[in-house]
Amino acid sequence: MKKLILSVVFALALLTTPLFGNDFYGEESYQVPLGVSVGLTGNFGGCTGDCGEMYNPGGGIGLSIGYRPSLSFGVYAEVMKNFVHFAEGDYEDFNVSFIQGNIGINFYLFPDQKFQPLLTAGFGNIHMSAEDDDGNEIGRTDEQQTVFFGFGGEYIISDNMTIPFKLQYAKVVINEDDLEKDSVWNILVGFNYYF
Repeated sequence: MKKLILSVVFALALLTTPLFGNDFYGEESYQVPLGVSVGLTGNFGGCTGDCGEMYNPGGGIGLSIGYRPSLSFGVYAEVMKNFVHFAEGDYEDFNVSFIQGNIGINFYLFPDQKFQPLLTAGFGNIHMSAEDDDGNEIGRTDEQQTVFFGFGGEYIISDNMTIPFKLQYAKVVINEDDLEKDSVWNILVGFNYYF
């Protein structure tokens, strides 16, 4: 829980600094990218509840495809893979991963600025699996459905490139073992290319 709180504080610090964009970046001319985008992200995340007692957070990678039809609104689909570690015990021979698939929407708060704070929300699925060093699946895997929300920002580099970052919190709503206390959080930083 301490790591989640520190992550929120860090993300808020990142958000507030660029809000004064003209003070830092000057009066440049730029165009807000619209249309279809593809993205690559690096992420760091973990989980709370029973999941948090079993696993330590881990880093990962992600891919996304999005569509921004207007300055203030965009939709996207993303897939992320996080590599996590067991919290206790001698499990060095096991590779544990969370694969998350999300469908979400972004609401841009200051859509005409070079740095655009945003709110995000949507629903998704988490697939948890464990494999030994030979790639054999160990035990059964878990499928969990989630709803998520978060905040972040998108910084415009050029007319077709941006740097997005987000802090997402996903609440498990359907779980095979009825473990609805669990939740997953992620910090994502990436690169988007608009066509």
